[in-house]
Amino acid sequence: MSTPQSRAVDLTLLNLTDIFGQKDKSTRMKAIADLWVSSSDVLFVDALGVFKSHGAISDMVEKIQGMGGEGDEFVALGELVNGSCREILEEN
Repeated sequence: MSTPQSRAVDLTLLNLTDIFGQKDKSTRMKAIADLWVSSSDVLFVDALGVFKSHGAISDMVEKIQGMGGEGDEFVALGELVNGSCREILEEN
């Protein structure tokens, strides 16, 4: 059974991978539609601005993706352990 905390973690990771990590606009738009409230009710506030539709969120994500270099990707840097974030150290 999903708890509110585990659902919040799941949604955060899905936003990271399926929205911010998705380069294909149509796939990203489907993920936004699946994860967010309807486009007419959505409100996303970020340092880059206020975004009031699924399309506006997708455009903002595309802008952020364009700020990185080729091959850059969004990844989770930690995992939730007993209600707090613990950094995962990976050897390269």
